[in-house]
Amino acid sequence: MGKHQNEECKALRKILRALLCCEEEATPLLRITAQYKGVSFTADGDIMTDFKDTDLPGSVTFKVSGPVDAKGKPAKLDGIPVWALDDGTNAQITEQSADGLSCTVHLSDNPSATQLTVTADADLGQGVVELQSQTVINIVAGDAVALGNISAGAVVPDSGNHTNPTNTVDPNNPLSRRR
Repeated sequence: MGKHQNEECKALRKILRALLCCEEEATPLLRITAQYKGVSFTADGDIMTDFKDTDLPGSVTFKVSGPVDAKGKPAKLDGIPVWALDDGTNAQITEQSADGLSCTVHLSDNPSATQLTVTADADLGQGVVELQSQTVINIVAGDAVALGNISAGAVVPDSGNHTNPTNTVDPNNPLSRRR
């Protein structure tokens, strides 16, 4: 698609949003990457990350891949971003990098959910313009490895007049003959 066509597409999207009373698509300001056991994934804005309790306890590194401006170009922050958890029961921040762009979180093996938030000041002057990016850390039960025991409920008697199968004699089965 040529540059001219791309601009036309953007213009048409803007018109459609206006006609349909939709909000403009937000440009991501912070991008979070999570790394665990050699696997990393990145998402813009709010995300949810699931970890199986069978892989835990363990530590996960989360990082902001970089603040960007409205055009998606790298931007500076005023000060060091701060990481926080809304509930430290089953997850604890154990380390934050010197530049504040990453942190390590230790996770327990108890199924639960907690929100990890990174907050930064985007105003390079005297004021404060707060940016936040969040992810929900979701510790879920691992894959099933057994079904469990089989239990029997109470006997529900048949209604009506039926022959009791234990009193039936099968002439071909010597074990079913009456003694």
